[in-house]
Amino acid sequence: MPTGRQIRAARVLLNWDAADLAAKIGLRRETVLSVENDLATPRPATIEKIVGAFEKEGIEFLELSGVRRKDDTLRVIEGDDPYLQLLDDVYYTLKDGGEVLFAYISNRFSSKAVIQSQIRLRRNGVKFRALINHDDEFCFYPLNEYRQIPARFFENNTQIIYGNKVGSMIDGNKKALIIHNASFAETQRRAFNLIWTLHKAPKKTVAPETLE
Repeated sequence: MPTGRQIRAARVLLNWDAADLAAKIGLRRETVLSVENDLATPRPATIEKIVGAFEKEGIEFLELSGVRRKDDTLRVIEGDDPYLQLLDDVYYTLKDGGEVLFAYISNRFSSKAVIQSQIRLRRNGVKFRALINHDDEFCFYPLNEYRQIPARFFENNTQIIYGNKVGSMIDGNKKALIIHNASFAETQRRAFNLIWTLHKAPKKTVAPETLE
């Protein structure tokens, strides 16, 4: 069973605060802090949730003491709505702000839950840029955040570049693959920027509203 100190250290590795961990495992922030400060003895089921939340992020607890990131750079997300889970990873990765690049998306098919996740990112200071199909004018966000690319180069199979990570929807959008590697993310970012410079923003939107 991990100690309170290990749990706190695992949070630091992921740049989470106590409220973030609490939200992921369905506890109050004060309860998490009590566990970390050894002021409360958590139930086995609670420990299982805590360990599971960190394992999903590639964090493991060492037997004697301490924590570490697992060596693997790949993570596959399955289950209910993997795209929403991918957006959650974007949120926690870019907690201090930054930019997220969306390649091959269409706002037309975004669910309310996806839009809410994106708005949460924007309110956290995260900037957006997106590559969309050449005839797609369904844009929820300011038009200068989009570039339209020729249909022959467009594949509705979203890729997201954020921080040192690249997330891609795979297997017919039934799974999400996250590659955590700084050099790979930078390569994909430069390719995105090349495409961005070669194409133009849409001139209008047919979306019912524009979101900031």
